[in-house]
Amino acid sequence: MRSTRSAKTALRFALWGFAFLCAAVFLLPAAAETGAEGWLRYSRLSPQAADEYKLLPPNTVLLGDSVVLKTAQQELLRGVALMLGRRLQVESALSPQRAIILGTFAELHLLAPELHPPEDLLADGYWLKRAKVDGRECLIIAARSDRGVLYGVFALLSKIARVETLPIDEVQQPYAPIRWVNQWDNLDGSIERGYGGPSIFFENGNVRGDLTRASEYARLLASIGINGCTINNVNAAPGILQENFIAQVSGIADVFRPWGVQLSLSVDLSSPKIVGVLDTFDPLDPRVAEWWRKKVDEIYRRIPDFGGFVVKADSEGRLGPSTYGRTPAGSQTTWWRSFLSGLRL
Repeated sequence: MRSTRSAKTALRFALWGFAFLCAAVFLLPAAAETGAEGWLRYSRLSPQAADEYKLLPPNTVLLGDSVVLKTAQQELLRGVALMLGRRLQVESALSPQRAIILGTFAELHLLAPELHPPEDLLADGYWLKRAKVDGRECLIIAARSDRGVLYGVFALLSKIARVETLPIDEVQQPYAPIRWVNQWDNLDGSIERGYGGPSIFFENGNVRGDLTRASEYARLLASIGINGCTINNVNAAPGILQENFIAQVSGIADVFRPWGVQLSLSVDLSSPKIVGVLDTFDPLDPRVAEWWRKKVDEIYRRIPDFGGFVVKADSEGRLGPSTYGRTPAGSQTTWWRSFLSGLRL
Protein backbone atom coordinates (compact mmCIF):
# COMPACT_ATOMS: atom_id res chain seq x y z
CA MET A 1 0.00 0.00 0.00
CA ARG A 2 2.84 2.39 0.96
CA SER A 3 4.71 1.81 -2.31
CA THR A 4 1.50 2.42 -4.27
CA ARG A 5 1.00 5.77 -2.51
CA SER A 6 4.61 6.72 -3.14
CA ALA A 7 4.23 5.88 -6.82
CA LYS A 8 1.08 7.98 -7.08
CA THR A 9 2.77 10.89 -5.31
CA ALA A 10 5.77 10.68 -7.61
CA LEU A 11 3.49 10.55 -10.65
CA ARG A 12 1.53 13.56 -9.40
CA PHE A 13 4.72 15.61 -8.93
CA ALA A 14 5.93 14.52 -12.37
CA LEU A 15 2.69 15.65 -13.99
CA TRP A 16 2.78 18.97 -12.17
CA GLY A 17 6.39 19.46 -13.25
CA PHE A 18 5.56 18.65 -16.85
CA ALA A 19 2.61 21.08 -16.80
CA PHE A 20 4.83 23.80 -15.35
CA LEU A 21 7.47 23.19 -18.01
CA CYS A 22 4.87 23.36 -20.81
CA ALA A 23 3.45 26.59 -19.39
CA ALA A 24 6.93 28.11 -19.23
CA VAL A 25 7.69 27.12 -22.83
CA PHE A 26 4.42 28.47 -24.18
CA LEU A 27 4.69 31.70 -22.20
CA LEU A 28 8.24 32.53 -23.28
CA PRO A 29 7.27 34.03 -26.69
CA ALA A 30 4.50 36.07 -25.06
CA ALA A 31 6.92 37.44 -22.47
CA ALA A 32 9.43 38.37 -25.17
CA GLU A 33 6.82 40.20 -27.28
CA THR A 34 6.40 43.77 -26.05
CA GLY A 35 4.56 45.21 -29.06
CA ALA A 36 7.05 48.11 -29.14
CA GLU A 37 7.96 47.49 -32.79
CA GLY A 38 4.39 47.22 -34.03
CA TRP A 39 4.34 45.53 -37.44
CA LEU A 40 8.09 46.11 -37.79
CA ARG A 41 8.99 42.89 -35.96
CA TYR A 42 9.72 41.37 -39.38
CA SER A 43 8.91 37.85 -38.18
CA ARG A 44 10.60 35.01 -40.05
CA LEU A 45 8.46 33.57 -42.84
CA SER A 46 7.97 29.84 -43.20
CA PRO A 47 10.17 28.16 -45.84
CA GLN A 48 7.13 27.74 -48.08
CA ALA A 49 6.19 31.45 -47.79
CA ALA A 50 9.80 32.58 -48.23
CA ASP A 51 9.98 30.57 -51.44
CA GLU A 52 7.54 33.11 -52.92
CA TYR A 53 10.47 35.56 -53.03
CA LYS A 54 13.22 33.36 -54.40
CA LEU A 55 13.45 35.68 -57.42
CA LEU A 56 13.98 38.78 -55.28
CA PRO A 57 17.18 40.39 -56.62
CA PRO A 58 20.24 39.59 -54.46
CA ASN A 59 21.81 43.06 -54.64
CA THR A 60 20.84 46.61 -53.71
CA VAL A 61 22.03 49.74 -55.47
CA LEU A 62 21.49 53.15 -53.84
CA LEU A 63 21.27 56.17 -56.12
CA GLY A 64 22.27 59.02 -53.84
CA ASP A 65 23.72 59.42 -50.37
CA SER A 66 21.20 61.38 -48.30
CA VAL A 67 20.53 60.24 -44.74
CA VAL A 68 16.94 59.25 -45.61
CA LEU A 69 18.03 57.18 -48.62
CA LYS A 70 20.65 55.42 -46.51
CA THR A 71 17.99 54.69 -43.90
CA ALA A 72 15.76 53.24 -46.64
CA GLN A 73 18.53 50.89 -47.79
CA GLN A 74 19.36 49.77 -44.25
CA GLU A 75 15.69 49.09 -43.51
CA LEU A 76 15.43 46.98 -46.66
CA LEU A 77 18.50 44.96 -45.67
CA ARG A 78 17.15 44.47 -42.16
CA GLY A 79 13.65 43.45 -43.21
CA VAL A 80 14.78 40.96 -45.84
CA ALA A 81 17.34 39.40 -43.50
CA LEU A 82 14.83 38.89 -40.70
CA MET A 83 11.87 37.72 -42.79
CA LEU A 84 13.63 35.73 -45.51
CA GLY A 85 16.94 34.84 -43.88
CA ARG A 86 18.77 36.36 -46.84
CA ARG A 87 21.57 38.89 -46.78
CA LEU A 88 21.26 41.34 -49.66
CA GLN A 89 24.55 42.63 -51.03
CA VAL A 90 25.23 46.35 -51.20
CA GLU A 91 26.67 47.51 -54.51
CA SER A 92 27.79 51.02 -55.42
CA ALA A 93 26.77 50.46 -59.05
CA LEU A 94 24.98 47.89 -61.16
CA SER A 95 26.82 44.59 -61.36
CA PRO A 96 26.13 41.64 -63.70
CA GLN A 97 23.58 40.42 -61.13
CA ARG A 98 20.01 41.56 -60.66
CA ALA A 99 19.44 44.41 -58.20
CA ILE A 100 16.91 46.34 -56.18
CA ILE A 101 17.45 49.96 -57.19
CA LEU A 102 16.60 52.74 -54.71
CA GLY A 103 16.58 56.37 -55.75
CA THR A 104 14.78 59.50 -56.80
CA PHE A 105 13.48 60.04 -60.32
CA ALA A 106 16.31 62.47 -61.05
CA GLU A 107 18.99 59.90 -60.19
CA LEU A 108 17.09 57.08 -61.87
CA HIS A 109 16.95 59.07 -65.11
CA LEU A 110 20.75 59.31 -65.13
CA LEU A 111 21.01 55.53 -64.73
CA ALA A 112 18.15 54.44 -66.96
CA PRO A 113 16.79 57.25 -69.17
CA GLU A 114 14.64 54.75 -71.04
CA LEU A 115 12.38 54.35 -67.99
CA HIS A 116 9.44 56.73 -67.71
CA PRO A 117 8.21 57.25 -64.14
CA PRO A 118 4.64 58.53 -63.64
CA GLU A 119 4.64 62.28 -64.22
CA ASP A 120 1.85 63.07 -61.77
CA LEU A 121 3.50 61.43 -58.76
CA LEU A 122 3.50 63.70 -55.68
CA ALA A 123 6.55 64.33 -53.51
CA ASP A 124 5.97 61.52 -51.00
CA GLY A 125 4.43 59.07 -53.44
CA TYR A 126 6.44 56.10 -54.67
CA TRP A 127 6.80 53.84 -57.70
CA LEU A 128 7.46 50.09 -57.45
CA LYS A 129 8.47 48.73 -60.84
CA ARG A 130 10.00 45.57 -62.23
CA ALA A 131 12.00 46.39 -65.33
CA LYS A 132 15.19 45.62 -67.20
CA VAL A 133 18.03 48.05 -66.60
CA ASP A 134 21.09 47.60 -68.76
CA GLY A 135 19.86 44.12 -69.59
CA ARG A 136 19.38 43.06 -65.96
CA GLU A 137 16.06 42.26 -64.30
CA CYS A 138 15.67 44.81 -61.53
CA LEU A 139 13.15 45.87 -58.92
CA ILE A 140 12.94 49.64 -58.75
CA ILE A 141 11.80 51.66 -55.74
CA ALA A 142 11.72 55.27 -56.86
CA ALA A 143 10.06 58.56 -55.96
CA ARG A 144 10.35 62.30 -56.45
CA SER A 145 11.69 62.68 -52.90
CA ASP A 146 14.01 60.70 -50.67
CA ARG A 147 11.16 60.25 -48.21
CA GLY A 148 9.02 58.72 -50.94
CA VAL A 149 11.74 56.12 -51.53
CA LEU A 150 11.69 55.26 -47.81
CA TYR A 151 7.91 54.81 -47.95
CA GLY A 152 8.33 52.57 -50.98
CA VAL A 153 10.75 50.36 -49.06
CA PHE A 154 8.30 50.03 -46.18
CA ALA A 155 5.55 49.17 -48.66
CA LEU A 156 7.66 46.40 -50.20
CA LEU A 157 8.53 44.99 -46.77
CA SER A 158 4.87 45.09 -45.81
CA LYS A 159 4.01 43.03 -48.88
CA ILE A 160 6.66 40.46 -47.96
CA ALA A 161 5.42 40.31 -44.36
CA ARG A 162 1.93 39.52 -45.67
CA VAL A 163 3.27 37.13 -48.33
CA GLU A 164 1.89 39.19 -51.20
CA THR A 165 3.11 38.92 -54.77
CA LEU A 166 5.81 41.42 -55.67
CA PRO A 167 4.39 44.29 -57.74
CA ILE A 168 5.05 44.60 -61.44
CA ASP A 169 4.11 48.26 -61.74
CA GLU A 170 2.55 50.02 -58.76
CA VAL A 171 2.10 53.70 -57.93
CA GLN A 172 0.96 55.03 -54.55
CA GLN A 173 0.12 58.64 -53.76
CA PRO A 174 -0.29 60.31 -50.34
CA TYR A 175 -3.81 61.48 -49.58
CA ALA A 176 -2.57 64.66 -47.86
CA PRO A 177 0.81 66.45 -48.00
CA ILE A 178 0.94 67.11 -44.23
CA ARG A 179 0.45 63.99 -42.10
CA TRP A 180 1.21 64.86 -38.49
CA VAL A 181 0.66 63.34 -35.09
CA ASN A 182 0.34 65.48 -31.96
CA GLN A 183 1.91 64.30 -28.72
CA TRP A 184 0.56 65.59 -25.41
CA ASP A 185 3.87 65.25 -23.58
CA ASN A 186 4.77 67.66 -20.78
CA LEU A 187 8.29 68.85 -20.05
CA ASP A 188 8.31 67.13 -16.65
CA GLY A 189 7.97 63.77 -18.41
CA SER A 190 4.28 63.22 -17.76
CA ILE A 191 1.69 62.88 -20.53
CA GLU A 192 -1.82 64.29 -20.39
CA ARG A 193 -4.05 61.22 -20.48
CA GLY A 194 -0.80 59.29 -20.63
CA TYR A 195 -2.01 55.72 -20.71
CA GLY A 196 1.27 54.52 -22.23
CA GLY A 197 3.66 55.59 -19.49
CA PRO A 198 6.15 58.47 -19.29
CA SER A 199 7.29 60.69 -22.16
CA ILE A 200 9.90 59.39 -24.59
CA PHE A 201 11.00 62.99 -25.20
CA PHE A 202 11.12 64.82 -21.85
CA GLU A 203 12.17 64.16 -18.28
CA ASN A 204 12.43 66.50 -15.27
CA GLY A 205 12.07 69.66 -17.35
CA ASN A 206 14.63 68.68 -19.98
CA VAL A 207 14.92 66.64 -23.16
CA ARG A 208 15.89 63.07 -22.32
CA GLY A 209 19.55 62.19 -22.66
CA ASP A 210 18.70 58.84 -24.26
CA LEU A 211 16.50 59.33 -27.31
CA THR A 212 16.62 55.73 -28.52
CA ARG A 213 12.88 55.30 -28.10
CA ALA A 214 12.22 58.60 -29.89
CA SER A 215 14.17 57.25 -32.87
CA GLU A 216 12.22 53.98 -32.76
CA TYR A 217 8.99 55.98 -32.66
CA ALA A 218 10.05 57.97 -35.72
CA ARG A 219 10.73 54.69 -37.53
CA LEU A 220 7.25 53.45 -36.67
CA LEU A 221 5.70 56.74 -37.84
CA ALA A 222 7.59 56.61 -41.14
CA SER A 223 6.49 53.03 -41.72
CA ILE A 224 2.87 54.22 -41.99
CA GLY A 225 3.62 57.41 -43.91
CA ILE A 226 3.54 59.97 -41.07
CA ASN A 227 5.87 62.85 -41.94
CA GLY A 228 5.58 65.14 -38.91
CA CYS A 229 5.30 65.04 -35.12
CA THR A 230 4.41 67.76 -32.62
CA ILE A 231 6.34 66.59 -29.58
CA ASN A 232 4.73 68.54 -26.72
CA ASN A 233 1.32 69.14 -25.19
CA VAL A 234 -0.98 71.57 -26.98
CA ASN A 235 -1.36 73.21 -23.56
CA ALA A 236 2.19 74.36 -24.15
CA ALA A 237 4.70 75.29 -21.47
CA PRO A 238 6.25 78.63 -22.50
CA GLY A 239 9.70 77.27 -21.62
CA ILE A 240 9.68 75.23 -24.82
CA LEU A 241 10.76 78.42 -26.66
CA GLN A 242 13.68 79.30 -24.39
CA GLU A 243 16.94 79.39 -26.35
CA ASN A 244 18.60 76.70 -24.24
CA PHE A 245 15.57 74.43 -24.60
CA ILE A 246 15.44 74.83 -28.38
CA ALA A 247 19.05 73.62 -28.41
CA GLN A 248 17.93 70.48 -26.54
CA VAL A 249 14.92 69.95 -28.82
CA SER A 250 17.23 69.94 -31.84
CA GLY A 251 18.48 66.57 -30.56
CA ILE A 252 15.00 65.11 -31.07
CA ALA A 253 14.92 66.53 -34.58
CA ASP A 254 18.26 64.81 -35.22
CA VAL A 255 16.83 61.34 -34.46
CA PHE A 256 13.65 62.10 -36.43
CA ARG A 257 15.51 63.23 -39.54
CA PRO A 258 16.77 59.86 -40.85
CA TRP A 259 13.13 58.72 -40.98
CA GLY A 260 11.86 61.79 -42.84
CA VAL A 261 9.82 62.93 -39.83
CA GLN A 262 9.77 66.69 -39.27
CA LEU A 263 9.58 68.03 -35.74
CA SER A 264 7.00 70.64 -34.80
CA LEU A 265 6.16 72.38 -31.52
CA SER A 266 3.07 73.47 -29.66
CA VAL A 267 3.54 77.07 -28.50
CA ASP A 268 1.76 79.43 -26.12
CA LEU A 269 0.44 82.54 -27.84
CA SER A 270 1.45 84.67 -24.86
CA SER A 271 5.13 83.69 -25.25
CA PRO A 272 6.28 87.16 -26.40
CA LYS A 273 5.21 88.47 -22.98
CA ILE A 274 6.18 85.49 -20.82
CA VAL A 275 9.38 84.45 -22.59
CA GLY A 276 10.25 87.62 -24.50
CA VAL A 277 9.52 89.95 -21.57
CA LEU A 278 7.49 92.31 -23.74
CA ASP A 279 4.64 94.19 -22.09
CA THR A 280 2.15 92.68 -24.55
CA PHE A 281 1.46 89.71 -26.81
CA ASP A 282 -1.09 91.65 -28.89
CA PRO A 283 -1.02 90.01 -32.35
CA LEU A 284 -1.21 93.40 -34.07
CA ASP A 285 1.67 94.96 -32.15
CA PRO A 286 4.70 95.22 -34.50
CA ARG A 287 7.05 94.32 -31.63
CA VAL A 288 5.17 91.05 -31.13
CA ALA A 289 5.34 90.22 -34.84
CA GLU A 290 9.08 90.97 -34.83
CA TRP A 291 9.61 88.79 -31.75
CA TRP A 292 7.95 85.82 -33.47
CA ARG A 293 9.95 86.39 -36.65
CA LYS A 294 13.25 86.32 -34.75
CA LYS A 295 12.16 83.28 -32.74
CA VAL A 296 11.30 81.37 -35.91
CA ASP A 297 14.69 82.26 -37.41
CA GLU A 298 16.39 81.06 -34.21
CA ILE A 299 14.58 77.71 -34.41
CA TYR A 300 15.50 77.20 -38.07
CA ARG A 301 19.15 77.86 -37.30
CA ARG A 302 19.01 74.91 -34.90
CA ILE A 303 16.52 72.77 -36.84
CA PRO A 304 16.76 73.47 -40.60
CA ASP A 305 13.83 71.14 -41.41
CA PHE A 306 11.57 72.43 -38.63
CA GLY A 307 7.94 71.63 -39.42
CA GLY A 308 6.09 74.51 -37.75
CA PHE A 309 3.81 75.34 -34.83
CA VAL A 310 0.59 74.11 -33.29
CA VAL A 311 -1.24 76.91 -31.44
CA LYS A 312 -4.02 76.56 -28.90
CA ALA A 313 -5.54 79.95 -28.14
CA ASP A 314 -8.76 81.21 -26.53
CA SER A 315 -9.66 77.65 -25.60
CA GLU A 316 -9.99 76.02 -22.18
CA GLY A 317 -8.40 78.97 -20.44
CA ARG A 318 -5.45 79.41 -22.80
CA LEU A 319 -4.60 83.01 -23.65
CA GLY A 320 -5.32 84.19 -27.17
CA PRO A 321 -6.11 87.19 -29.39
CA SER A 322 -9.39 87.78 -27.54
CA THR A 323 -7.31 89.27 -24.69
CA TYR A 324 -6.95 92.29 -26.95
CA GLY A 325 -10.36 92.11 -28.55
CA ARG A 326 -9.01 90.28 -31.59
CA THR A 327 -9.92 87.06 -33.36
CA PRO A 328 -7.55 84.83 -35.36
CA ALA A 329 -9.26 86.06 -38.52
CA GLY A 330 -9.02 89.71 -37.48
CA SER A 331 -5.36 89.31 -36.56
CA GLN A 332 -4.45 87.67 -39.81
CA THR A 333 -3.40 90.76 -41.76
CA THR A 334 -0.42 91.57 -39.54
CA TRP A 335 0.49 88.99 -36.92
CA TRP A 336 -0.41 85.72 -38.64
CA ARG A 337 1.36 86.85 -41.79
CA SER A 338 4.56 87.59 -39.87
CA PHE A 339 4.12 84.50 -37.73
CA LEU A 340 3.76 82.13 -40.66
CA SER A 341 6.11 83.78 -43.12
CA GLY A 342 9.14 82.04 -41.67
CA LEU A 343 7.62 78.56 -41.58
CA ARG A 344 8.95 76.33 -44.33
CA LEU A 345 6.35 73.59 -44.43
